Amino acid sequence: DSVTAEILQEKKHRENIVACLSEGVIELNGQGKIVEINQAALTILEYREEQVIGELLIEFEWKDKNPEIKKWIDIELAGRGMKSLEFKDDNPVFYKDKVLTLTLLAIYSENIFGICIINDITRQFEAEIHNKKLESSIQQLKKMEAMSGMAGGMAHDFNNLLTVICGNLD
Repeated sequence: DSVTAEILQEKKHRENIVACLSEGVIELNGQGKIVEINQAALTILEYREEQVIGELLIEFEWKDKNPEIKKWIDIELAGRGMKSLEFKDDNPVFYKDKVLTLTLLAIYSENIFGICIINDITRQFEAEIHNKKLESSIQQLKKMEAMSGMAGGMAHDFNNLLTVICGNLD
């Protein structure tokens, strides 16, 4: 009885930790079906738990990443290749109107299962785009300032030549 209580307490403890994470965590069975999902993942994916449990991970619209995710499920998870697949900041996943990083891990204990970790980096991604636009605008402004200085110098030199010519004409 005490062993069972301890196991149940440990299970609840793990569930609480996963529930409190800001990263989305999805547990997959060996065929890529969703068996557990935390609240952060539900929020990121914009689904309710009853809509996703039992569904294949590949059924979500990962856009251009679908072939790579399907290949990972077939070879690394179901095929027991056990390698991970990561889509980081420099190669993000575009999901609906969001920008995500995705890490897929194949894990072997008594049986094979997978973990999918999702981070919503939409705000960071948009901020980087905004910063790039600002930097581009600053560079353009510096170029215009340099050209303005050069044009002013040329006008000054031309004015000096005109002064000499007008002085000689007088």
